Amino acid sequence: MRSRPKGGGEELWALVKSSPVFDEHGHARFVVTVFKDFTEHRRSEDAVKKAVLVRDQFLSIASHELKTPITALSLQIQIAKQKLRQTAAGLSTEQLGKLLDISGRQIDRLSRLVEDLLDVSRIQAGKLTFVAKR
Repeated sequence: MRSRPKGGGEELWALVKSSPVFDEHGHARFVVTVFKDFTEHRRSEDAVKKAVLVRDQFLSIASHELKTPITALSLQIQIAKQKLRQTAAGLSTEQLGKLLDISGRQIDRLSRLVEDLLDVSRIQAGKLTFVAKR
């Protein structure tokens, strides 16, 4: 059962169970009703559901974000291989250096994304600690 107190206020959740009490003739004389408040339990469930949703959204975004630098790295490596072959034929090593710089930036981006994923894992395990910097 879900209920809201008169005048508004916070929603309450309760389990309600009723049982009739019979007399010696089999007639129902009264009903015993027990209310068990499980508002806190319900709030905990809602908080877990919200946390799972946030985690799933994060993982979806992170997965997509991981694909971008991986694709860029793959392309840069293929181009670097071609440039290495062409360098032997007299092309500039400056172009090759630029490709390697781009690849390095993509590797840094991947590293940050992986660290974010690891932080999410640590948060879920309750093992993430924060250190204040001064």
